[in-house]
Amino acid sequence: MYVDYVIQNGDTLESIALATNIPMYQLLSINGLEDALTLMPGNTIKIPNNYGNLFVKYTVQKGDSLSSIAKEYQTTIKILEELNGLENSNFLYEGEQLLIPREDVGIYITKEADTLESVAQNLNKPISELTQYNKRIYLLPSQLIAYKK
Repeated sequence: MYVDYVIQNGDTLESIALATNIPMYQLLSINGLEDALTLMPGNTIKIPNNYGNLFVKYTVQKGDSLSSIAKEYQTTIKILEELNGLENSNFLYEGEQLLIPREDVGIYITKEADTLESVAQNLNKPISELTQYNKRIYLLPSQLIAYKK
């Protein structure tokens, strides 16, 4: 769900946010940064992949919880946490944007021994379909792989 980006000389969080069309606060949150001043050339940050029509953006409203959002969209808290880089689901902020899988989208979280072939077989999907929706599959444990149900 994320692409590693190596910070270059002259990069700012604002320039990266503008280039990727991802809000600065989301980049800060995903990468566990307190402020944009901690970026140093050569460091790596995570940037969400653009998955187009596989997900909807949801803006957190006052009183929302990850549990209530998961229930409303028929998904799990774990998927929402993984998809949005949330480490503590107890802290949602009004106005925060979350990616939520559409109803016809499945999410598979990889395990240590997974191969692309075993994931495709487990999901009963051709490898070409998995690579179509997931431009970079590293098969590291806990990587999210999106697919059409």
